[in-house]
Amino acid sequence: MDNRPARRVQVPGKPARIGRTHGNDLVLADDPGVTRNHAESRKSPAGNHEIIDPGSRNGTFVNGKRVSRATLTDQDIITTGHCTFRLAEGELRQFADDDSQTQAR
Repeated sequence: MDNRPARRVQVPGKPARIGRTHGNDLVLADDPGVTRNHAESRKSPAGNHEIIDPGSRNGTFVNGKRVSRATLTDQDIITTGHCTFRLAEGELRQFADDDSQTQAR
């Protein structure tokens, strides 16, 4: 994996929705492995970042393991469809080897 992020998306204080349709905060429009409302990134009451998958068809993975909810660290790799992200300094960073059609709202 290229260590340079292709895209950086600030994770807001409110839940950030990830999916294929344009109503999401992070739009992965051209990835057939991502469902319309695929996952959500949010801060837990304890202040940690979490990824939540509400039951997407193809799943959300953290470090290669399918999860419905996981607390994230800066070392974790998040995969949805063909897109790979890492949480760093409050940003979801998509890596350069992924599809360039990702859009932030």
